[in-house]
Amino acid sequence: MAEISIQLDREQDRIYRPGETIKATVTVRTQKDLKCKQLYVRLQFQAHGRGNTTRQKIQEVSVFSGTLPPGIHTYQAEFVLPYGPYSYSGHYTNLTWEIQAYIDIPWAIDKKESTHFFLSNKGVLQPDMSQVIIPAAPDAHRQKSGTGMLGIAGLVFLPLTLFFLALTIFQNPSMCGCMGMSAVVTLLLGFFGTKRFMASRVVTQPHIHIDPWPIELGKPLNYGLSFIPGVDLELNSVMATLTVSEVVVNGHGTNKTTYRHTIHEETIPLTVKSHYTKGQKLEFKHEFFIPEHLPVTFQLPSNSVVWTLKTHIDIPRWPDWSDEHTLHVLPYYMKDTPQEQPSGPSW
Repeated sequence: MAEISIQLDREQDRIYRPGETIKATVTVRTQKDLKCKQLYVRLQFQAHGRGNTTRQKIQEVSVFSGTLPPGIHTYQAEFVLPYGPYSYSGHYTNLTWEIQAYIDIPWAIDKKESTHFFLSNKGVLQPDMSQVIIPAAPDAHRQKSGTGMLGIAGLVFLPLTLFFLALTIFQNPSMCGCMGMSAVVTLLLGFFGTKRFMASRVVTQPHIHIDPWPIELGKPLNYGLSFIPGVDLELNSVMATLTVSEVVVNGHGTNKTTYRHTIHEETIPLTVKSHYTKGQKLEFKHEFFIPEHLPVTFQLPSNSVVWTLKTHIDIPRWPDWSDEHTLHVLPYYMKDTPQEQPSGPSW
């Protein structure tokens, strides 16, 4: 049977950075003739831990096809490393990079061997941003309109459901269970929908601004909030909360469980209790510093590190108003020459 070993060009530390070339030497030892469809060398990573394991092959090369005679055979392969996702070791999830050698043996169990290395996000040179996938900003205004429609729908369907529930009780008592469950669901939808609808009438024309976009570790994040009160009101507080969390999913379907672990959380009070007049435009600003030691964003099936920025307005005698946005955080990029940061999106 064949034995496989893999040696990397940096055996001492095995630390690599995006844009660099990793070189692997694959050695195959056989004691007799070994037929193989292909001998592959692969660059891949896997996210694993408490959540479901996710594996992804980035690149694959075939270095041999045919019959390996008895003896020692050596093959070379090299890959240019991508800009993420980066190696990570956390509470619920880990992300590991590896070079794998895989012998596809006909009519027998395939033979494979892997060796790990570390893809670092420290000291990364500024890439061509076309090589970095940056998600578009969410359309928060569309979310706001949907909130209003949910409240209206609740107000419309709630009386109808109660009417049909009463009719069922008197005409067909055996259907009470079904109608009762429908009434409870409609009550909940109506309550939360109306609550959000009322909050959107008090906090009108909300506007959240984040700059720069995307965000880099070790740099400031400028946050701004503005809105116009729809009524005369007192605010208990306005809070902005920056959170970094691991989110993993274990299982599938009805057996699926989601686990969350908070890596970092910072809550900033933007104002103390005070009175504001209807129609008076309010503006709040804060500069968050993004610590360099925190992990960057990565989102894979069942395994993610997620950055969120939540805004919460505590309004006495009115439903509170809140909004949350997912941020996209990149490593701190080393630049040969200073470059202007692009302006961030507005919601």
